[in-house]
Amino acid sequence: MNNDNKEPLGDITNFEKIKFIREEIRFQHNLLGARATLLVTSESFLFTAFAVASRGSQNSQSLDWFLHWLLPCVGLSISLLSIPSILGAINRITGQRELLARYSLEEILCFGDCWDRIVHKSSLGFSGFLPIVFLVAWVVVFCNSTPNS
Repeated sequence: MNNDNKEPLGDITNFEKIKFIREEIRFQHNLLGARATLLVTSESFLFTAFAVASRGSQNSQSLDWFLHWLLPCVGLSISLLSIPSILGAINRITGQRELLARYSLEEILCFGDCWDRIVHKSSLGFSGFLPIVFLVAWVVVFCNSTPNS
């Protein structure tokens, strides 16, 4: 990529750089929260449909394709497709926090505190672990659901 055609940004103060980085972190956290909410909401609807359909499939074989193939495949697909977007937001947040840590802000942001780093990584880890949990759950459902004979 050729950098000769880019306009120089001029004099950007450290305060403006820090403000931009913090806004980027806030944006990525909001995006991550929205993605996790979408995943949980869609998966809960699918699991509810699975529970209702499995109850009804005891009397009818017409729901077998829906119950044993369609729902698990849709659930697996949603889980798989959400992994890159959630991990991308986590990586972006981590990278922006590393950029922010370059500035001398420990007394304001508490980045030097080991507990803060543990809490931050575990909170991001929850969002990253969420699609894996649903993925495993749908694999178990898919493997253990057998069509009625």
